[in-house]
Amino acid sequence: MKYASIIILFQAAVIPMTAATNKLRAPKRSFASSCVIQAVSELRIDPTDGVSDMRFECEMDAQDMGGVGGLVRELSGSPAQLSQLQDLINKGIIKSGESVLEHSAGLPFDDMTVFVPPGLSIAASVRNNPNRRRLAVVTGKKPILVIKVRDSNGLARVETPAVISDDIFGTYGDPVNLKSQMSACSFGQLNITAGNPPTNSAGANEVAPGVIEVNITISLNNTSTVVRNAATAAAQAKLNFTLPGPYQQVMYVLHSCIVGCGWAAYAGVNSWYSVYQGGYYKQAGVQMHGMRNSI
Repeated sequence: MKYASIIILFQAAVIPMTAATNKLRAPKRSFASSCVIQAVSELRIDPTDGVSDMRFECEMDAQDMGGVGGLVRELSGSPAQLSQLQDLINKGIIKSGESVLEHSAGLPFDDMTVFVPPGLSIAASVRNNPNRRRLAVVTGKKPILVIKVRDSNGLARVETPAVISDDIFGTYGDPVNLKSQMSACSFGQLNITAGNPPTNSAGANEVAPGVIEVNITISLNNTSTVVRNAATAAAQAKLNFTLPGPYQQVMYVLHSCIVGCGWAAYAGVNSWYSVYQGGYYKQAGVQMHGMRNSI
């Protein structure tokens, strides 16, 4: 399993229910002409729990999300359709984060889910879009953003942004972290950097090297996809660009998980994000697991 790695820390600066956050919810049932298939790889806390470590989402077009990019919906289909999807991904015919699912009659979706129409052949309804191909950075500089998130009930990690930056980048002397381990594994060829310089418009929002804080207007008592959408919209509203922007990876740091838990972290395969619950964000092994999904 591979994880994409951009770290986003959620904190409590309440964003009013306007602009991007107000567009998180689509009409009760709408239709999209297409969406980009995303395989999501979970690092299960108990690998023997019988729950699959792979699930699927679809990244929506901004025009279907009120102009907000980077938002996703869970992908729902029949067991046969999802089995076919998994098989096509395993064979490399469908590429996570690149292949587009489309249907002339439209793909129905609601606030949480994109529904594959009954009887629709996945194989016949997918096209590859090379313009979405992400070239993995395995040497040189790899800027990462961490987002610390605070929910509507005030739940956020107790660590300060400075501590989180140290836990991930070794900013203040932490000897074992994502930066040190990726450097060691690449024989010094890969340099994880903490965000962007303060002169950069994105870096100006960092409250510690590589770390920003956002407040979301919903509680953590929602699915992981809904929570990540809220955090993405809040971060993009603060940064004024669609993620990942100038970053290679983004890491979301959550206080905990309430709905659909059992994972320490998860990440989009061949994508730019990874999500961590509780104290798992600071464990180098979990950090590395997330990073490997993007390489």
